[in-house]
Amino acid sequence: MGQRLLPQTLIDLYTHALAIERHHPAGFGAVVTGIDPRPQCRELAVAFGATAALGPAADGSFDQVTTQVDGLADGADFVFESTGRPDCVDAAIRLCRPFGCFVWQGNYGDGKISFEFLEAHHRRLRMVFPCDDGYRPYRRASLQAVAAGAMPWEKVITHRLTAAEMPAFYRDIYDGKGGDVIGAVVNWEDTAS
Repeated sequence: MGQRLLPQTLIDLYTHALAIERHHPAGFGAVVTGIDPRPQCRELAVAFGATAALGPAADGSFDQVTTQVDGLADGADFVFESTGRPDCVDAAIRLCRPFGCFVWQGNYGDGKISFEFLEAHHRRLRMVFPCDDGYRPYRRASLQAVAAGAMPWEKVITHRLTAAEMPAFYRDIYDGKGGDVIGAVVNWEDTAS
């Protein structure tokens, strides 16, 4: 209750999941602060319930977050690294409080990834590696929130794809050529190229 959540990049399901947590009827009351280099994603974060949304400092770091957001002087209870970019991992680890939890939400591909071990070790972090969308309870809560108009989901979908277009689309994102992509939906029934 009252946890401090800090997602690093505010896209698709992660923003939605955090918004559901923030507005949950049980009143979890999480303080959700989002960070993302893209202004349109920061605007969406606030629309989806983030308490605050910040961009990186001029040097590309996010270290200023702990001084600009109330309650984060010692870091966040949970940091969700959702970019899938290995170069963002160390910055996100530094945003965790001691004994906090680092969530590897991004997809880093099938290669090896390294990080500053001692930074995580000295903070005594827990690390989790989720690999699903929360299954039926999450899906039900998501659909109820969309149906009730509580989540402006249409603002998150920037691209609509056929199944045949999907591999090249995601390859571009992985190669850093995603441009203005925030979220995509795939029509699995349309296999036209």
